[in-house]
Amino acid sequence: MDSGYLECGMIAVYPFRLAHLSRIMEIELASFPDSAYSPAMFRGLHRNCPDLFLVAKRSGRIAGYMVTCAEAKRAEIISLAVDPAEREAGVGAALMERTIRKLKRAEIRTIELAVRPENTAALRFYRRFGFTAIKRIAGYYEDGGDAVWMRKWM
Repeated sequence: MDSGYLECGMIAVYPFRLAHLSRIMEIELASFPDSAYSPAMFRGLHRNCPDLFLVAKRSGRIAGYMVTCAEAKRAEIISLAVDPAEREAGVGAALMERTIRKLKRAEIRTIELAVRPENTAALRFYRRFGFTAIKRIAGYYEDGGDAVWMRKWM
C-alpha cells in the first residue's frame, strides 16, 4: 500500500505517525467523550494496522483521523473522527475515499464497521459511501450501548 500523502483541495491525507498522537487524542476526546480510546489503544492500532491509519490535515492542522485494519479479503473500520470544528468540510470524506482506494488496491472485498444507532450523522455518512446496515448488535459497546453493524461490498 502507498505511504505518501494525498492532497484533496485544502485537505491532505497522510499516514499516522506517533508524533500525531496528542492531536488525535484531542479529536478523540472531543468526538467520543464517554468512550474515547486510550493512547495505548492508538499505539497498538499503529503497530497492527500502520498502512491504514491515516490523518487528514486541513489548512495545515490535523482535523481528523481514520484507522482501518485489514485481514485476508476483509477490512474493518475501527474508528473515524473529525474535529467538531472541522465537520462538514470534507475531512471525513477525504479519509474515507483514500482508505477505499487503498483497500481496493489490496483487493479487499468487504469493509465493515460498527456505529451507534443514535449517531444518525455517521449512519448517513457511511450510507453515502455504499455501506448498508446488516444487523443490530445488542450491548456491543462497553457502556452497554447497541451497535448497527454495516458492510460495504467492493
